[in-house]
Amino acid sequence: MAALDKRDLLLFHYEVEPAWYEIDIFVTFILRELKFLQFSFILFFFVLTFLLGYLMSILIPSQKTYLQSFIKEIDPLVLDMEKYAEENSIPILSRDSAEFLEQLICLIKPKRILELGTAIAYSTIRIARNLKKKGSVYTIEKSEDNIMLAKENITKSGLGGKINIIAGNALDELPRFDKKFDFIFLDADKIDYKRLFDYSLILLKKGGVIFVDNLLWRGYAAASKVPGDQKSAVKVIKEFNTIFTSQPNLKTTILPVGDGIGIGVKL
Repeated sequence: MAALDKRDLLLFHYEVEPAWYEIDIFVTFILRELKFLQFSFILFFFVLTFLLGYLMSILIPSQKTYLQSFIKEIDPLVLDMEKYAEENSIPILSRDSAEFLEQLICLIKPKRILELGTAIAYSTIRIARNLKKKGSVYTIEKSEDNIMLAKENITKSGLGGKINIIAGNALDELPRFDKKFDFIFLDADKIDYKRLFDYSLILLKKGGVIFVDNLLWRGYAAASKVPGDQKSAVKVIKEFNTIFTSQPNLKTTILPVGDGIGIGVKL
């Protein structure tokens, strides 16, 4: 049998392991799309996170469990909030998305953060605990029950000095802000995503980052068949994804982390 040259070996590798060929394409794409970033460590982090998210989708359960075992949350309050949210069907960021969010906060070091959708203050607290001394979070929530729980959790966290809860509908509250933000986290009612996004772009500083959750909507956004009770939500998300990735003043990407994370940098 004739010896295989390098090209033959590569072709053989891609035929046997097609997923790695796709990964090569994805990495090349991300490197090209994010080359505008000035700091190499941010570029590397985005690439690594995207690659990790893709790999998680092709790993067998034991491998996924193994990798997730390295994510160790030692804050009992965060663990209690995760348990409470699961038991009471309160939507919060998945743990891997929350880890990603915290890493971004540490890298970007924003001073003014706006969160649209407080819920029980799970992500609020995870953001606030990574802020510098003068950093602050403004978080808007319309549910009185959620606000009560959020305040209790914020008090327990000892981070009340960094967190400002605003009770009300975000669509009513956003026009009241007269200062812009370095970082905006959008995780409110999906039916309002488009209008909240429009306001967010106005309030986001040049070079600021917008972080949007649920852009895969449990995977249904990419599915050919969608359950009847999910069709309206999926329609909203798919329309939003098109709008989000088409903004001329944003450099955007959607990452397969958690339930789909959208990242946009204002140009």
